[in-house]
Amino acid sequence: MERSVLLGRRSEVGARSSTAAERHIRASARSDALG
Repeated sequence: MERSVLLGRRSEVGARSSTAAERHIRASARSDALG
């Protein structure tokens, strides 16, 4: 059970980091298009 909990937390953290990276990339792309 502990392993499943750790894996779940890792997946959640990975999803959060991936979404944050996508947002940053989208923001930079918008700035490039505007600039």
